[in-house]
Amino acid sequence: MSSSDEAEPPGIGPRMAERIPARSAAARVRDLQDLRAIMAANGYVVPALRTRACTLFFLNGARVGVDEYWLPFAEREQVAYRQIVGSVTAKEASEELQEGLRRFAARAENEERREQILKTQRHLLTHMGDKLWLVQVLGHVWPESRLFRKSRATAGMRAAAEEQLVNNRDGLFNDVEELTGARLHKRNTLGSRLAPRTDPVARMQRQRARLEERIAAA
Repeated sequence: MSSSDEAEPPGIGPRMAERIPARSAAARVRDLQDLRAIMAANGYVVPALRTRACTLFFLNGARVGVDEYWLPFAEREQVAYRQIVGSVTAKEASEELQEGLRRFAARAENEERREQILKTQRHLLTHMGDKLWLVQVLGHVWPESRLFRKSRATAGMRAAAEEQLVNNRDGLFNDVEELTGARLHKRNTLGSRLAPRTDPVARMQRQRARLEERIAAA
């Protein structure tokens, strides 16, 4: 590296220089934890540190100027956040984000950006991020996802309302401690047998109604 490469242009501080010496970079960013923290502070939407998605190769590759992968970056695009409706698992969010990234790539302004987004999508197939980050990115790339639909809240209310009830007219269960955690699951073999048998026709009608609602909302 020549001395001209190492010297900073007059009047421009270290944060404005497009290139800095490798030894200077190593003195500022020691490891993955440092890199993630600095990227987050500078506007990148990054996964949690202790997740498979958060690798040195992925984060550095998503930086502007490297551009091998894609991450939402506040200085490059307006990052939008959406509130999830109801409960969702990290696996559900990950699967939905896969579809969201494919749709987002199809709308990319050029082939280079499209390939960056698809490389991120392929990385996340085998390197899952934390749920909060997955939902944040999903809300940016695909705000129309089913996970953000208000109908999910009413579906959850209907499921709770349909919970089976058990006879207690004789007060048998009064003043009996409810077990929790491992104590509950260790010997929990009787509860479902105490519930009255469900009319199979009525059960099929409810299942069909829920299926039709999901199809209509899709």
